Amino acid sequence: MGEVIISFSIYYSTIKDLILIEEKMPEQSNYIEDTTILDPRGANNAASSQIYGSDISYNGHSYFSGYDLNYWLNYSYIDGRIDYEYDYDLPFLAQNIFKAGTTLKVKDFTLTPSIRWVSPITASYYKDGELARVDSYFISNLYSSYSLNKKEKLSLKIDNLFDTHYYSVRYNTSSKYVTPQNTRMVSLAYTINF
Repeated sequence: MGEVIISFSIYYSTIKDLILIEEKMPEQSNYIEDTTILDPRGANNAASSQIYGSDISYNGHSYFSGYDLNYWLNYSYIDGRIDYEYDYDLPFLAQNIFKAGTTLKVKDFTLTPSIRWVSPITASYYKDGELARVDSYFISNLYSSYSLNKKEKLSLKIDNLFDTHYYSVRYNTSSKYVTPQNTRMVSLAYTINF
């Protein structure tokens, strides 16, 4: 026996009066009397942007005598532009993300392996006239649990199962635009429900 759910969505949005930090604001260089600001910068409603994308998910459930099996896949795509003095890519964005996993339940035992792939992520730091990019990454996670009885449960969780060293983007405009993410993390829990 089994069931399947497939869902799909697309979207498009526009943003006006997007706040940017103006690199140069010459019209405000003398706004304090008898003072000259050599490198004036400030926030300004200066841009607009368009964002569009799609998302598709597949969820399945099979159940037979003695076990249940759930499985899922998800893929999302997003892109867009910021319109300013010139057009440029959206920062802090991974265009493609793929996730998948399954949960197997056999009597009192549960096992859930999952994976996630993220394409390169744009950063707001510029290299050779283009937004810098943080490398893509692929990680796996694992969760398992065993019910000792109706109130007690043991569980084991392993994030980043294969100890992948990967980075995400830092939210600044400096040349140090990457930040390391957690390597393998293992946790064991004993839970009592009263």
